[in-house]
Amino acid sequence: MCRPGIDEYRQLKDRGRLVPVYGEFDAGGETPLSALLKVKRGDYAFLLESAEGSRGTAGYSFIGTEPYRVLSTREGDKTNPLDAIAAGQFTPGPLLSTATFVGYVLRGVPGAILATVGVFLPSFIFVAALHRVLPRFRRSAWASAFLDSVNVASLGLMATVTVKLGAATLTDWRALLIALVAAVLALRWKANGAVLVLAGALAGWLLHLAH
Repeated sequence: MCRPGIDEYRQLKDRGRLVPVYGEFDAGGETPLSALLKVKRGDYAFLLESAEGSRGTAGYSFIGTEPYRVLSTREGDKTNPLDAIAAGQFTPGPLLSTATFVGYVLRGVPGAILATVGVFLPSFIFVAALHRVLPRFRRSAWASAFLDSVNVASLGLMATVTVKLGAATLTDWRALLIALVAAVLALRWKANGAVLVLAGALAGWLLHLAH
């Protein structure tokens, strides 16, 4: 049986641009993977599971095919997130300018403008709205503890992302050497980030040629 019915669909279609239509049926001996293989069309499809590992756990399986857009992040692809971070470090301004690079890759100049506005505007709004309130929060013991917890959680999040990016990038001795030298220069002599990015790119290129 498919839902919504035709009468309900006619009522819903005027409320928005998308009306989900779904059906319920007995899958018999089908597994999520076998169902995916049967409905797959084109070069791309996906299977998302809401549970993993335990066979005694109920869960949902989401199957999709013929996606509207495919974003590839393979090594060397122009949409590689590491490239975006490098661009954010190299260009003037904070690391959040990475969003400008991603927006440009996805939608060109309009995407770059929208991404830049989207990533920076909320900060200005929050500062304008909270700058009079935060000093009062700091005088409150529980509110001050909450703000300190937010700071610690932010540091933990950044550390986790750094470890994951490092694992994806530091895959041979050349990368490890460049990272170690850059870390020493940044921590000991406060070297400029743009200079480190350029020097690292040059060192990587020279080491690649030598190898």
